[in-house]
Amino acid sequence: MGFGKHLVRYGVIAGLVGGTAALIAGPDRLGALFSQTQGSINAMIDEHIDDPVALRAQMRKLGAEYPERIAAVQRDLSELHSQSAQLRQESEVSDRVVSLASADLDQIRGLIGRAETARTASASVGDAAIVRVVFNEEPMDIDGAYTKARNIQQVQDAYAQRAVDIQRDLGYLDQQEQRLTQLLGQLQQEHTDFQAQLWQMDRQVDTIARNERLISMMEKRQRTLDENSRYHANSMGDLSSRFADIRSKQEARLETLSTSTNINTYEQRAKVQIDATRTWNNGVQRVIAPKPNVIEITPNDVEPEQAKPASKPIAMVR
Repeated sequence: MGFGKHLVRYGVIAGLVGGTAALIAGPDRLGALFSQTQGSINAMIDEHIDDPVALRAQMRKLGAEYPERIAAVQRDLSELHSQSAQLRQESEVSDRVVSLASADLDQIRGLIGRAETARTASASVGDAAIVRVVFNEEPMDIDGAYTKARNIQQVQDAYAQRAVDIQRDLGYLDQQEQRLTQLLGQLQQEHTDFQAQLWQMDRQVDTIARNERLISMMEKRQRTLDENSRYHANSMGDLSSRFADIRSKQEARLETLSTSTNINTYEQRAKVQIDATRTWNNGVQRVIAPKPNVIEITPNDVEPEQAKPASKPIAMVR
């Protein structure tokens, strides 16, 4: 949810202030802001990537990038070696030019000195001789010789400065060569380590994928247990658990009924014994009197004295 909010926020900001930012900040700053925003979004996406498919894609991409990076560094090193060789050749040429110019400068200066001496000697004797200097089989007057000497001096100074600049550039190139060589070795070592660990990382991705499937199945099972009825089962384990639960409930019910039956049996026996005891006690304490004879007197009966005596004995009192 937080990741989606960030993406929506970036989209809204870009849509609302894009035109105004382009007019106020200018293209350079706007480009820098866009690059920074793009980097933040990419970093956020990378943090939320845990899909095994995406991880394998990253591994393949990284494995393909190493040869490209190594080739790029090797191209830079090759170009740097070519530039260094060219600069060293130019440095050698500059040193040779400085050496040749120095020799010519010494020579023409010597010729100029001799010409000045000859002109002074000629003037001292009143001879108006023309003094010429022949340098590299080229005749010239003394002024021309001075001009030639200045030109040679300028060439010598220029190539001497060029030699100094070349040495400075060669120092920079040597530093770059060291750094590129170090980077190349690091990339090659990382590539070797990556190839060696690729199998292990692939197994780790498999482990992540299995964990994801296991989590999915367990969450599905939990949802099924929470949502479905108590008679629904998705596996043999569920059925076994259900049967065990039913049996335990039935056994508890039977135990309850059996205990109740035993209690009722004992209660009935107790009642019978109590009733029997009460009946016996009442029989012992109470004397059962015999039923009296019934005498019926009718008109047809004889006189009392002629009547039959009653069956009930008469007690004689003496």
